[in-house]
Amino acid sequence: MNKSYVCTCLIVCPFLNEETIITLALHIVRSLYQESLFFIQHGGDR
Repeated sequence: MNKSYVCTCLIVCPFLNEETIITLALHIVRSLYQESLFFIQHGGDR
């Protein structure tokens, strides 16, 4: 996850409604989860 993405989220979030924020959060969590699964399955090799 790069910092510009996080910064964009912080800037944009106040203008979003709760639903959008929850959807974004779920999307981020899911992608992080998939990345860590991939990482574990491949023995830490990228």
